[in-house]
Amino acid sequence: MNGSLCDALTERTDGQDALETLEQANLFIVPLDETRQWYRYHRLFADVLRQRLQVERAEGVPSLHRRAREWFEAEGYLTDAIQHALAGSDWDQAARLIGQASEPLLKRGEIVTLIGWCSRLPEAVLRSLPLLSISYAWALILAAQIEPAETILEHVEREAQDEPLTLGEVAAAQAYLARARGDNLGLIQKSEQALSLLPETDLAGRGLVALNLGLTYWHAGRLDDAQRVLLEAEDRFQRSGNHYGLVSARVFLARTLATRGRLRQAASMVPSLIQAGSHAPILALAHYDLCTIYYEWNDLHKAIEHLVHGMEISVHSGNVEFQNAGCILQAFLSLAQGDSAGALEAVERSHALTRDFPPAVRARSAACHVRVALALGDREAAQRWGEQLAENAEAHPFYRFLGLSRPLLLIAQGRRDVAAEELKGSYAAASQAGWGYALIAVRVLQALAAGSHDRALEFLADALRLGEPEGYVRTFVDAGESLVPLLLEAARDGIHPEYAGRIVAAIKGEGKRSVSEALSLVEPLSERELEVLRLVVGGLSNREIAAELVISPGTAKTHIHNVCGKLGVRNRTEAAVRAKELGLA
Repeated sequence: MNGSLCDALTERTDGQDALETLEQANLFIVPLDETRQWYRYHRLFADVLRQRLQVERAEGVPSLHRRAREWFEAEGYLTDAIQHALAGSDWDQAARLIGQASEPLLKRGEIVTLIGWCSRLPEAVLRSLPLLSISYAWALILAAQIEPAETILEHVEREAQDEPLTLGEVAAAQAYLARARGDNLGLIQKSEQALSLLPETDLAGRGLVALNLGLTYWHAGRLDDAQRVLLEAEDRFQRSGNHYGLVSARVFLARTLATRGRLRQAASMVPSLIQAGSHAPILALAHYDLCTIYYEWNDLHKAIEHLVHGMEISVHSGNVEFQNAGCILQAFLSLAQGDSAGALEAVERSHALTRDFPPAVRARSAACHVRVALALGDREAAQRWGEQLAENAEAHPFYRFLGLSRPLLLIAQGRRDVAAEELKGSYAAASQAGWGYALIAVRVLQALAAGSHDRALEFLADALRLGEPEGYVRTFVDAGESLVPLLLEAARDGIHPEYAGRIVAAIKGEGKRSVSEALSLVEPLSERELEVLRLVVGGLSNREIAAELVISPGTAKTHIHNVCGKLGVRNRTEAAVRAKELGLA
């Protein structure tokens, strides 16, 4: 509160003087800035006052919320105005203000806030506002809440038969839903419908449609088409100021580079996206992609750091599909460190998360199960999960459309001739589509499946040739100890000897930092505690943290105390060190 707000609520003119008098008398009031402009009551005392208000003057509460809403709106504090409109059950004003805020929230990726607000509105109010309903549906879609989004869009579509612009907005959102269900035909149809209805001047709407098509092409492995359409989306988002869409397009443009095998270029592109994107949900994928690249380079420490950040964003945004992607990466990292229990726990969580998801998403979990089971020597489990593999489904984020878990299973079963035949087709497909990352993975498996020693060495030599410029390591390491004799022979024969030696060293000895230990703190630390922790790492004092977050020094001290307890450390210094170890700051 400040003096002006107090005047508006109490119909007085001495609010500022009253606040200063209360502070001087130590009457449970806390200044929030050095200029003594903003104050708050001690939380316990504020609760007492609210309770007394409800008992003695409950009939006046809606009027107070109305005055507060009017003041906050006039001063430009839209979020606070919305909170008071909702608290006062002033539904029409709340809906109007949420409508004003919805587009900026979606552009910034603040979907949890938008969902929370819209879910508090009466259904009749929401249904009477088609544009707000569409914004609500988009937020639900981005949070992977498919069914409620679908219901909202169907209602808007029925009510807007004579409104082509509204129908175009609905079709754009329905195209995104079709992609989430794996319905590529429906996606293309809805995208075409949206483009036929949306005007050329609707940069934001047409950008979303282009982004949706680009994601579909990428998931199908059509990299040239994906890159073309994503560049179109990038241009439209840049011109329309849609920050979230722009970051999303660029994340997947970086993914096309990684899928082509250009790891260094992709890795150099992603950090700037993370820095610019704040906590946008799509940045979970950006962190996962850096995790995958560092994992490939066998830098497990940095891989874990980015996995933790990605999971933090995924949990905060409530996006289950992104959480599943993190679980799959966690399984691979746990295997890399010899943590079989951690790998099994991660892949079981992936299976549980995707139980109600479309087959294409569940198939990634099945492929991960196959790889984990084979790595642990459980061929029976690998066979069982192998029966659930969909055609071309794969757990790896950069060649998820090639289906290499099946030939890997065939090799483990001793059916090398069958695996070799399948891999021949895989190599042709990867070569034709420009899947450079997959080409190396296929060549490594071909070396394991080869019918002769000379042929195996030939495949391995090609894999080394392809992998050395970009520093591929884990693709070879994960093939296991059976690759070591071939690697040593290649080195003796002068075939990329230094590179082959590095890979052998990586196979024989690796760091054992715990993935599960790092991830154990993702959920317990609240968003506010993470903010405080980062400021502690930055060297800010309690008072400086309080000023930065607009809280009292006492509250800042309490947050730091809670953070230290959750991190298992004794003081700020140890908390900063621990945060860096876990990649939390």
